[in-house]
Amino acid sequence: MNVPGDFTATTATRIGFGNNNGFNAVGTNDYSALIETPSTFAFGTSGAPGAIINTGQLAVSEGKNLTLLGGTVLSTGELKAPGGNLSIAAVPGQNLIRISLSGHLLNLEIQPCGSSTNCTLPATSNALLPTPLSLPQLLTGNAGSPAKGLTVNDVGQVVLTDSGLVVPQSPGTLVLSGTADASTTKQSDIGGSVQLRGNLVGLVEKAQERDVSRKAVALPKGIEAAGCQIVYLPPYSPDLNRIEKCWAWLKSRIRKRLPQSASLRDAIESVLKQAAS
Repeated sequence: MNVPGDFTATTATRIGFGNNNGFNAVGTNDYSALIETPSTFAFGTSGAPGAIINTGQLAVSEGKNLTLLGGTVLSTGELKAPGGNLSIAAVPGQNLIRISLSGHLLNLEIQPCGSSTNCTLPATSNALLPTPLSLPQLLTGNAGSPAKGLTVNDVGQVVLTDSGLVVPQSPGTLVLSGTADASTTKQSDIGGSVQLRGNLVGLVEKAQERDVSRKAVALPKGIEAAGCQIVYLPPYSPDLNRIEKCWAWLKSRIRKRLPQSASLRDAIESVLKQAAS
């Protein structure tokens, strides 16, 4: 599938549009109120949310966003968002994803539902929610024919065909054994971003090797084609790497700031703001 705009696939029970307006997966909806950009995806079910499986080729146009949000996300195919944001999140039930766009970077924040009205369906609608199919049921269907790159063994476990890895079926599991590519097709531009979120995230070695080996060859060629020369650092010489000095500065400031902060996160944010000022 090649989508000319942004593309989002989700098994959320409710999509929030601001001002407490939302699209419910079941029941009635006021479509006239859904006029803003979606900002939240609620997985309000008490059981396991529905899973998302990609075994094909899914791509969006240059600079567009590709987002997959489900209880369990499994991809053995190709996911491409050239120069855009490729965001994949596996979310257990009773959790809410907030989406924000900072510059050109898409941010995902996962938090418990709590008392948020954007996370719950009306009582009459909640009773209508179907029970999501399990991973083995999704893969075999009625015909009993597993999807490409995946098999279901005799004890009902989902197995990656190439690696033999058994995929955990607990909600919040994200497994990527295919391609996740946000590199730009324009030589003068910087590539996009890839975000993977979940309680358990697995990157299968074969997919990593294929992607890294391709980029390891393409990147130096692209740099040299632009008229630049690559100068490699000698081995075991972190003192020559400027980023190491930056990390040393940051860690030193964070250690000093930590006793005065409520949490490590607060200390890091404070130091980063200081560095940016």
